[in-house]
Amino acid sequence: MAPGAPRRRPTPGWGIVERTGARVDLRHAELEIHVEVLPAETFVYVNRVAGPGGLPVGASGTVVALLSGGIDSPVAAWRMMRRGCRATLVHFHGAPFHSRASQDKARQMVALLCRYQLSARLHLVAFGEVY
Repeated sequence: MAPGAPRRRPTPGWGIVERTGARVDLRHAELEIHVEVLPAETFVYVNRVAGPGGLPVGASGTVVALLSGGIDSPVAAWRMMRRGCRATLVHFHGAPFHSRASQDKARQMVALLCRYQLSARLHLVAFGEVY
């Protein structure tokens, strides 16, 4: 390149062409690759899956959500997750005086909630003796 000549900017996909020799056609692409670069990690994916909307997980800090066994508490946890909170979940149960039914129900609710935050920690607190 001659001194003072404008530098030619590499075209999108030049890295793929340079490394593999593959043809890159951005107007009629066979595959669209998405890359998200964050401060601590990078995500590369090909399929976008529509979510419930809201903010990214962890963007609003961590909260503790109580799961009572009814519908209101998992909905409240989900709404906090949707606003970007990473939820740690707590369920108080009546063991050893009551069956494991409420614990199993809490685990099922957490399994459903994990669709929105990928993983969640559930703390089961035996409250029967104290009660």
